[in-house]
Formats: sequence, C-alpha cells, structure tokens
Amino acid sequence: FCERSAARPCGECRACRLLLHDNHPDFRVVQPLDRDGAVDRAGGTLRVEQSAEIIHEAALRPMEGRYKVFFIQDFHTANAGFANKLLKTLEEPPDHVLLILSARDRESILPTIVSRCQVLELRPLTVPEVESALVQGWEASASEAALLARLAKGSLGWAVQQLADREGASRRQEQLAQLHHLVQATRVERLHFVDKMA
Repeated sequence: FCERSAARPCGECRACRLLLHDNHPDFRVVQPLDRDGAVDRAGGTLRVEQSAEIIHEAALRPMEGRYKVFFIQDFHTANAGFANKLLKTLEEPPDHVLLILSARDRESILPTIVSRCQVLELRPLTVPEVESALVQGWEASASEAALLARLAKGSLGWAVQQLADREGASRRQEQLAQLHHLVQATRVERLHFVDKMA
C-alpha cells in the first residue's frame, strides 16, 4: 500500500496514514461478531452475512491501490455458512483481491478452506523481541517493557494493548503488591484476605 516504499511502510504517505487510522478504502478487517453484531473476538463468530459482504466488495475494483485486501481474523470462529459461502472466492479470487486469514491453528478450519490457502505458521515472539519492540516502537520504560514482555507470552499485540491501558497497569501493580504481601503473610492474614475477597 505504501506509495514511497515497496519494502517497508513509510508511515507518512497518504496510504500509510489511511491504514494507520483504519480508513483505507481498499483494506478491510473482518472480525467475529456477537449476536447483536458488535465485534467480539473472545466469543463471537464469523457469520454468513459477513462472507456475502466480502464477496460483494471483492467484485469491486480497488479505489486507491492495486489491490483490495481482506484480513479475516479468527477464522477458527467461522460458522459453516461463512466458510462454505467464501469457498469459491478463496478458490478463484479476482486478480485485484488478496484474502488473508488468521486462525489459532489449521486443525480448527475446514480442510476445504485450508487446501485453498498458502499456510504461514507464525510463532510467538521471544521475550527479548517483545521487550525490544516495546522500548523502541512504543517508548515503554525498560521495567514496564520487561514485565509486559514476560506476561505477553509472545504476543506483541497484547503487550501493546496493556501498555496503552493505564488503568489496567494500575490494577496490575495493585494485584502484584497484594500477591507479594500474601506470600509473606501469616495463615491468619491469608484467611482474612480470602474472606474479604468472598
């Protein structure tokens, strides 16, 4: 999409700015929805209506770039209707369309879908990689980056979300302080704590 560089996005051109602000007309993120139609990546599903929208939009030419890109997150949540309706488009997408599917593992996706995809297995990042990215890319303090990198279990996205959630950081600090206190507490103090939490 970048207008200045094919290797790495510059972050400054019009296309990069549109992508950064989730406004690029040729890039669409498709996520699982709850029953009311709100995004719900934890418990929602990819539904047949969404695949119909993808098929319709894929038939249209790109507005700004050479390609229309559909990033379908959490494909393992797709219901059978969604997956089956999308089969033909996955098998023979228009020349100007790229479909990117993400899922926890390939076993959770219908074999007919997997057979039409080029599979790339992404491994979790190491703790030092997450830590370095947080310090360099998101200007986290060294101690904050070290803690979040250990808690993230290889997920930079999770670590970045936690970094942005200052209230969550405050709660995490309180919980760590309580845990530290409980480790050193007497049995009676621990029982009082449990009683207070109940």
